[in-house]
Amino acid sequence: MSGNTAQNQRNIYRAVIIVWSILFAAMMAWIVVLDLHRAKTLFSENANLHYQQTNDRVHIIESVLEGFAAMVSVTNDLGRERIRNYAQKMLALYPHIFMFEIVEKVPHSLINLFTAHYRKNFYPDFEVKGFSYGADRDWQPVKAVPYHMPIVFMEPFPEDSRKVMGLDLSSNVFFMRALEESEMLNCSISSDPFKLVEGDLAYIIHRPIPSSDKWSQPSPGKYGAEGEFAVLVVRADTLLDMDHHPQPGMRELLYKAEYDEADTRGHLQLHETPATSWLESIIFPRLRLSMMLDSTSQPFTLLVEHQLGWGVISWGKLGITLLIALFTFWVMLVYARLFLRQEMARAERYLQIAKAIIVGLDREGNVNLINHRGCEILGYSEKEILGQNWFETVLPNTSRDMVFRAFQRIIAGEIEPLENYENQILTKKGDVRFIDWNNSIETDAKGVIVGTLSSGQDITERKRAEKDSQRYHQEMTHVMRLGTMGEMATGMAHELNQPLTALVSYCGTAASLVNSLPSPPRQLGEILDRAMEQAHRAGDIIRHLRELVRKEDNSKEAFDLDQAIQNVIIFLKWEVQESGIHVEHLQGGQSHKVNANKIQIEQVLINLMRNSLEAIGDAKIIEGRITIQTRLLPNNMIKVIVTDNGPGIDASMADKIFDQFQTSKKAGMGVGLSLCRSIIEIHGGKLWLDKTHQNGALFSFELPISE
Repeated sequence: MSGNTAQNQRNIYRAVIIVWSILFAAMMAWIVVLDLHRAKTLFSENANLHYQQTNDRVHIIESVLEGFAAMVSVTNDLGRERIRNYAQKMLALYPHIFMFEIVEKVPHSLINLFTAHYRKNFYPDFEVKGFSYGADRDWQPVKAVPYHMPIVFMEPFPEDSRKVMGLDLSSNVFFMRALEESEMLNCSISSDPFKLVEGDLAYIIHRPIPSSDKWSQPSPGKYGAEGEFAVLVVRADTLLDMDHHPQPGMRELLYKAEYDEADTRGHLQLHETPATSWLESIIFPRLRLSMMLDSTSQPFTLLVEHQLGWGVISWGKLGITLLIALFTFWVMLVYARLFLRQEMARAERYLQIAKAIIVGLDREGNVNLINHRGCEILGYSEKEILGQNWFETVLPNTSRDMVFRAFQRIIAGEIEPLENYENQILTKKGDVRFIDWNNSIETDAKGVIVGTLSSGQDITERKRAEKDSQRYHQEMTHVMRLGTMGEMATGMAHELNQPLTALVSYCGTAASLVNSLPSPPRQLGEILDRAMEQAHRAGDIIRHLRELVRKEDNSKEAFDLDQAIQNVIIFLKWEVQESGIHVEHLQGGQSHKVNANKIQIEQVLINLMRNSLEAIGDAKIIEGRITIQTRLLPNNMIKVIVTDNGPGIDASMADKIFDQFQTSKKAGMGVGLSLCRSIIEIHGGKLWLDKTHQNGALFSFELPISE
């Protein structure tokens, strides 16, 4: 092996190692990124699921409380089984509701009367008493306060809970604060979290009981109460399901929103598992999502956090990737060893699969190299074309001699080959193809030109598209010219008909006067008759001219209006590029079609765009902008809005901009917008100018959607 070959192979091995290392690192990083993304997605889904569960439960609590308050308002008999049955059914359906209660508001001056009423009518041992929810949690005597809030109804109500009956909630500040706020706002309000006697964390939600139209409240003098509250005691640790097995580093906290998340006084429920190692908090991100529950009466916030760790990594995938990478590295090394021996074969293979035509010619113009693409386009097999004279075989008679003479001068070194050259060739079937060539010369070791090497792209379809575009341009110009002539003829007929009519009337009046004379000149009557005939003839000529230019192609078709706008933008792209104006197309037609004459609608769009281009250009506005927007309207119409940041329409012209022969252009004839409005109205739509638009002009038109 020569030294140069050995150096090349070392370079190849070095490149293999670098490429393999980059790919291996990219694959491993890709797997880790996918794992992190999956963990984030799963975290978001679980957090939103728990949020929805908790949100549903607080809504259920509100609904149950509203139903309970309404039933108490209608029934107003705390001894009836109907209320107790309702409470028992709700407790069975919703286990997170711990207890139903009814609290009455009693002034301190009437507490004895109130107590006597309940001892007589409900519970002989009923009394109003206080209880501390502080550290001691002991029963206390009732203190003198403006109002007492004793519990007068409980469900469930086992015998050992009878002592809670008559408990005065005003003896605890956080209960009283929620009750007063509930009464002031006349809506449901929740208290701060607290511990039940049983040890579970809970909170109370209060609702003032509305008065019933079916039953009037007894006067306060009868037993002292001045109002009632429906109360639900809710177990806080049941709002958030914890039946799943959280991953290490998970933390879920439900707390009252008016408290800071670090303030344990507002905590309703907390569930967390520590991360497995401190290193995880350094390497992996910590996900956090805080969501406010959709409840004004229970303003709670759900906070979910997850410190990602080693558990989110797909170690199996990484192991398989490593094995595949090692195998790939071995294959790449084997391939590198074979590379030098296969270099020529590979070059030949690349030559055959290239998308461009590759042709080599000797000094006489005979084909000594052609690839598969060249044979495919020409229609010859490689055996048929190799050795044949290129110019005699594939060039048309009209250009053969001229191109061959240029080739001979290149071979002789008299001129340089054209790097880019476009000409026609003939296929085996006689079809003409257009080829865009890139040419170079081939030399031997002494520098003598021995031939040429050319690569070419088949641009036949592009050429056809250019011709179609030119034909479209000519057709559009013709249609616009006919439309303009039609509008001019209509305007001329309108303007000239009035003087012609007046002329006929004057001639008739003059003839009548002449005939009334005793001996009128005979020649005068004949002259007036001939004048009237010529005036009628002039009117007929103008009418026939208008009918002639109005005979346009009225064929209609269903087409996508957004696509038509795109075609117009492409049609005007050279004017747009030359002007430096930015054109933006906002599609809102939702692929709905209109049934119309496509050429005429495109004519309207071209006219509006050109008006904007000319207005912006004449005003020399920097960073000119035109926006074309489509909107689908609810009345089965599609609206097209054309706006620009040009000088706008002068107020003096705004009311007559669509009139014939009215224009603000120095060289305009004033029929373009009149023609556009006629076209749109013929198609069942309307075209108008937004006079209120600022900083430019805004034209809009509507067309009905095709059924």
